[in-house]
Amino acid sequence: MALNDLEFDLATTGTPVEGGSVYIDLTGTATAPSNASTTLGTGWVSLGEESDQGYTIKHSMNSTTHRGWHGKPIITDITDETNTFSVEFVEVNRGTVAKLRFGSGNVTTNSNGEVTAITAKSGAITSHPMVFEELESNGWKRRTYFPDAIITSIDDEPHRRGDLLVWGMTFTANEDDTNGAYRVFRSAPTGATGQS
Repeated sequence: MALNDLEFDLATTGTPVEGGSVYIDLTGTATAPSNASTTLGTGWVSLGEESDQGYTIKHSMNSTTHRGWHGKPIITDITDETNTFSVEFVEVNRGTVAKLRFGSGNVTTNSNGEVTAITAKSGAITSHPMVFEELESNGWKRRTYFPDAIITSIDDEPHRRGDLLVWGMTFTANEDDTNGAYRVFRSAPTGATGQS
């Protein structure tokens, strides 16, 4: 069915799905998602809870404007485009989060996956696939897949009495030929009609 000129249920707020909402493939063996409805397979592990800021995707573009003899713009070229995203992780004692932040070889965990030791060495950060899971206000599930994300900036880590300890990170989303910098998949709730 064709869309009406106004379809207010196409607007949405975003909330995390119940349970885990951010996953990572630390081993490079997980199957890339191709939709929003299929459960993530073996190799995807949770990064736990994030701060109430959720995550933010940022786009930066550089352009060159060419002007004619009279000074008016006649052609504008986009010279480069970079996609980044930022998120604050609050489960700093979760092994997967520490391995993302410090490198897998620099983190020791117990049998439950909780951190028992971290060695902060430079040069250990590598890129990984990541997935963010959201639930739209209209009931649809939204899955954002970053095929090759690497930490390119780390926020200050304040240790203040009574404050929540968070690890804030900014990632650059490197592009691949199939998925670009990232892909967004959506799936309707069971039995839903309308959008497609």
